[in-house]
Order: sequence, then structure tokens, then C-alpha cells
Amino acid sequence: MPARRIDNSGRTTSPHHKAGFTLVEITVVVFLVLVLTGIAAPRVDVTRFRIDSAIQSAVSVLMSSRGEAILRQHDVLVLFNADSLKLRVISDTNNNGAIDIGEAERQVVLEDAVTFGLGSADELFSYSDAISLGKKIDGTPALVFKRNGSASEEVVIYLTSMRGAGGTSFPGDTRALFIERATGRVVCYSFRTLAWIESC
Repeated sequence: MPARRIDNSGRTTSPHHKAGFTLVEITVVVFLVLVLTGIAAPRVDVTRFRIDSAIQSAVSVLMSSRGEAILRQHDVLVLFNADSLKLRVISDTNNNGAIDIGEAERQVVLEDAVTFGLGSADELFSYSDAISLGKKIDGTPALVFKRNGSASEEVVIYLTSMRGAGGTSFPGDTRALFIERATGRVVCYSFRTLAWIESC
């Protein structure tokens, strides 16, 4: 028979006794996790997460472009390519409003299942176009951030899901970016409960 030990609290312990979980306890915990996952999973809307991620990426691109224009004291061009679903950012170091050889460029591709468009949401500030830019560079809608931080024009840009772009369903998938002309400030809106809310 193995010798028993007495610990500091005066209790006797066996050298072979180890703390842990039984197979039944582990099985019950795994079962509960699976049940809770099964309840929560149908409520998770992956498409909405992708739209929110895309709009946050766009906000980040626009704000960093404005910051670069102020910091570097030259214009920064942001092109919105609806066909390839990406944003192109060009450092317009000579301020000529064109893309020249040697000027730094970076690109940001939108998330899968996301596109430019209003979908079935209501218009924000009476803008109906997916990208309400009048200026084009190489045939692509373009926004220019000036050295003082202002934008070349007031703009509303809509992003929505592929599923929302094709019909009257899923208006809540639509997000909008509003860029003020005088300050270049970027404001994000979400279409929730049949109204635009300043939040993303």
C-alpha cells in the first residue's frame, strides 16, 4: 500500500491522486460548446462583416491620403476603380493632377462580396451615383486631396454587398462615405432601420 503524505494543511494525500477532469465532464463541456455554436452561427452575417471591413479600409485610405497631402505638401490622388473594385492612391508630387512615371502609388482591393453601389438604400444627401465624382483621371473617378487638407469636391461614395446591389433586398448592407470639400473630413454612414446613421 502506498504511503500517505500529510500536507501543510494537515490533510492526508495519496501520491497517486492527481487533479483533473473526467471524460464525462469533458464530453459535457464539448457538447455545450457545440450547442451554443449551433445557436449563434446562423445569426452571424459574414457579408456585413466584410462590408464593415471594406468601409473601414476605405476610410483609412482616405484619411491617410489627406494626412500625406498635408505632411508632404503635395497633392494626393485617390482613384476609385469600380471595375476592379480597388482604390489607387498616387502621390502627385508635381501637383499636375496626372499620374506620372516615378510617382509613388499604392492600391487597396475591396473585400470579397463587396462592390460600389447604393443597393436598395435611400440616397444620402440626394447623391444617387455609386461614386459621385465629376473629376476623372484616365477615365477613372478621382478625388484630389490638396496640400491644405481640402478635397477637390464634395463626394459621396457608396459600398454595398453583391447580394444587395442586385435587388430590393438587404438595404442594411449599404454604407456611405461623405467627404467634405472645404476640410477633406471623411464621415462614414450606415443605412440601418431605414435611415442613415453617422456610424460604421
